[in-house]
Amino acid sequence: METTIFLQAALTGDRIHPAAPRHPTAIAEAALAAVDAGAQPVHVHAFDDAGRETLDGAACAKVLRAIRALS
Repeated sequence: METTIFLQAALTGDRIHPAAPRHPTAIAEAALAAVDAGAQPVHVHAFDDAGRETLDGAACAKVLRAIRALS
């Protein structure tokens, strides 16, 4: 039987950590590095200008555009 490995990178996680990326460009660079290291899906969160997690459409769009620009 063949073993399948599924590696997901959760870049911004569920805890505040100073090493976690918060800016769209930094998130995109970390996402690319994770994929290059073998991750298949990459889970990210968007942040507002104050560094707080947000679901604001504009903030989410900035993160997605930054990731797509590096893809």
